[in-house]
Amino acid sequence: MQLDALMANEYLGLRLKTTTQTTRMRRPVSTVAPTELIEPTAFLQGNELVTLAGIAMNFQDSRTWDAYVERLAQVPVAGIVFNSGIAHEVVPAGLVEAGNKYDVPVLEVSPPVNLLQVHRLVNDTLQAENSAILRTSLELADACAELEARGTTVLELLEQNSTENGGEAEPNNTQRRMAASRPTAKARQKPTTTNTGQNKQE
Repeated sequence: MQLDALMANEYLGLRLKTTTQTTRMRRPVSTVAPTELIEPTAFLQGNELVTLAGIAMNFQDSRTWDAYVERLAQVPVAGIVFNSGIAHEVVPAGLVEAGNKYDVPVLEVSPPVNLLQVHRLVNDTLQAENSAILRTSLELADACAELEARGTTVLELLEQNSTENGGEAEPNNTQRRMAASRPTAKARQKPTTTNTGQNKQE
């Protein structure tokens, strides 16, 4: 789940309030973190989508918003979704300014859509993605087990992994060091030899 996919959902009608670059909007979202705490970082692990309505943040001092976003940027979070029309008629200017300063995307959702609908969509999408990953992993494990039962070499197993994953397979040992790898197509090509010598003329 990425922020740009969330923005593309017409049902939610989210509006990006910061001047965030496209590449930043591709940061993955790990989960939703609904909170009205002024200091939520102790409960965050990284890449959360923080959602709030600012109910406990009835202040106008931009320095307070600056410090708030700075702490979230250090986690770092994926972004912030602010529900306007509840405690604040619009997204506080200090929040938007801080989002631009610390490169934290600030998105706005407003009635009749609310944060619960945002949470539901994000959670449903993440669950679907996790299920797809699990299904692919099980299918790959079955395929590798079948190949192993036929006496397949390690190279062929790596080839199977690479085909399924769309990238080079690099199994690691217990020290997290690469134990083997499937050579790339370029590396597998036999080197060509060039005869640089001149034919001896009679």
